[in-house]
Amino acid sequence: MFDDPHFFPFLQHNSWKGAASCLVRPLVPPPGDLLITYGIAGDSQNQYLTQEAQEKSGYSEADMHEQAVENLRHRHGKIPWSPVTIGGEDVLLRTGDPVISSDVLNPRGMKKLSGAFAGETVYLGIPSVFTVVASNDPDLLSGIVHGLHREAEQEKAGPLSALVYVLTDGAITSAYDSETRSRPIAAIDAAKFTTLVVEGVAAVAVVMSRARGESDTSALAPLWPLFLRKLGARSPALHSLADATTDDFSTAITSLMANQRPLAGVRSLAKLVRHALPPDDGARVANAAIAAALALGQAGTGFFGVGRSLPKHLRLPLWGLAGLLGGEVP
Repeated sequence: MFDDPHFFPFLQHNSWKGAASCLVRPLVPPPGDLLITYGIAGDSQNQYLTQEAQEKSGYSEADMHEQAVENLRHRHGKIPWSPVTIGGEDVLLRTGDPVISSDVLNPRGMKKLSGAFAGETVYLGIPSVFTVVASNDPDLLSGIVHGLHREAEQEKAGPLSALVYVLTDGAITSAYDSETRSRPIAAIDAAKFTTLVVEGVAAVAVVMSRARGESDTSALAPLWPLFLRKLGARSPALHSLADATTDDFSTAITSLMANQRPLAGVRSLAKLVRHALPPDDGARVANAAIAAALALGQAGTGFFGVGRSLPKHLRLPLWGLAGLLGGEVP
């Protein structure tokens, strides 16, 4: 097995039953949830290397890993990364055969990926054996990974992990800790708070409108009253939102249409939601904004209900927005 050119490393969730008998190592320390195992790719199933076979082979675990990764580098038919533009920023996506996910173990390939993000920290999602997704924004990525992993589970298509992983110098080093956040922002007055929410929800609308390939903003004005309806009864912290009008929202939309990266406005709303509101109120604002985005995504498409029924070019931005805002992934 060790001398076969199709001897590759494979990723498995740490609940994999074969871990008891096969040679495995954790991808990263906990809370990471993936294991590296080794074997030969088969048409219907893989043939995995057992601990007993490794011990009898005379090769060390390090030798096994090095050879398996070297075989990855020389395999043919590699699939390029495809950009998915969300609010003027790219997330990179690779989909293909069951060895696609193994390619995250190739340091040379991962260093090339890092170069595509101009030296910024790169984050990876490995939602299934068939899919890898990368971004320099872990929160944006988290929503996308969550949605893709849920789909893989529902379709029984090799689900792996809903976590986001950190890529450092060509190697995955840790699972991203979403609780590591900046300090809370200072309290702001009601008028400023209302303006920021209006601008943030407008940014959500523009991101989804561009994902739909539309330039006409006239259909976006009703999203503000829809957002307020989804918000429901307003607590004292949210009471000032009643002062904002549809005209205020339309003005914010017009201003944003000239912005090539409206995702920045969503990040501002996310900061506000996470650091300037009590958790329950923050969640309500986030989920109301996502509900409005879902309604916009579904409008005129014939798709209603859960977000996964939308076309991919609308699902991924919607999930990314939910990840940024810390809301429920539809």
